Formats: sequence, C-alpha cells, structure tokens
Amino acid sequence: MNRLKLVLLTAICTIILMLLVSLFSPYNILKKITEDSIINDPGISILFNKDEIEDINYRGSNTYIITTSKKDYIAVQEYYSMMNYKWFVYEKADEWG
Repeated sequence: MNRLKLVLLTAICTIILMLLVSLFSPYNILKKITEDSIINDPGISILFNKDEIEDINYRGSNTYIITTSKKDYIAVQEYYSMMNYKWFVYEKADEWG
C-alpha cells in the first residue's frame, strides 16, 4: 500500500511539474491540447468561417497553422500588453530546407 501511494504521488508531482515548466517554455502543452478553441476567438472568427477550417496545429510560441479547404495559413498571436493581443495571419508559402 505504501509503494502504491509513493508511485501515485510521484506521478502526480511529475505531471504538475511538467505543466508548470510548459507554461514558461516556447511550446505550451496546454495550448496544444486546446488548439481547436482558437476558432471561437473573435480575431480568427472574423477572418475564417468555422466550416472552411479543416485542421489547426499548434507550433509553439503562439503560432498556429490553419488548414482550410483552399489554402494553408499561419496565425501568430502577438501580445502588445499583458492581456491584449493581435492576430497576424499570413498565407503559408512552400517550405524548403
């Protein structure tokens, strides 16, 4: 019984520590889990219709790749104060390298 409690406590502490570290790193696990929620953001919903968005991928540092039926876009959420941000949306060009 003691061993089970120790394993459970260690697992919970590890998960909490990973989430805390994730909050301060460029790649935020919580944003990856909730990446589809940006469809409801007012800045994105003005630019895209919910029906035309096929997929959203979080790439780190508040950067998302939005796949639509026509083209791919890169959306960057840039904060200009603690609580206020703007969306910058770019058309994705061909990758190389």
